[in-house]
Amino acid sequence: METEGGPSVVCGEKHKALELISTLGRDFKQADGKFRFIVYEHIVPFFLFLHNLIESIITPNIALQKGNILIYGLEKLAANKVLREKWKDLTSLPSNATSVVVLQRIVTFSLKSKQQMIREKRGLKPNKNSMAIPQQLRHTTSSSGKPKCKEIIQLRSGSMSSDNIRSFLQSLSTYPYSNREAMLAELQSKELAKILKSLGKPTFLGKRK
Repeated sequence: METEGGPSVVCGEKHKALELISTLGRDFKQADGKFRFIVYEHIVPFFLFLHNLIESIITPNIALQKGNILIYGLEKLAANKVLREKWKDLTSLPSNATSVVVLQRIVTFSLKSKQQMIREKRGLKPNKNSMAIPQQLRHTTSSSGKPKCKEIIQLRSGSMSSDNIRSFLQSLSTYPYSNREAMLAELQSKELAKILKSLGKPTFLGKRK
């Protein structure tokens, strides 16, 4: 979601983001210790719209393995004006930093969930690091200190600089399709947003005014 201004990525406040999420639904801890986010009934139409939108974007390109599904999907969703208007109507909030961050998290989480379902259908190893959205927001940077490949270590060690992103994308292109998807699934939504911005693509995490 782009706005005019400088190159900085918008950052919201965690406590405000959690407050906003609490108006959408509740997180329930399951018997296996994992969390499941249950949305309130009046919120369901928005998530049905998001689900159908993701299906319409992802499904036609899965068979073709067009580009990278996660990056491709985020780019298309970030440019979708109807999605942004529905989110604005749902939250009854102006498009402030926190509102945009929460929408970015929800969209990224939904895309990764769809991606994982596809991986499971193909018999590929699922990503076991999935977590509920409020958990993601509570997660500190220390939790991202255990990446599963050297490329992600190098990317983060350079503070997501342009050179590091370019090097990461070059390395990514040398891997098989399924490996690229798994590597990108390890990145946080803000990191994915920075990669999109470096490619000149739309992103929900816009620029500061």
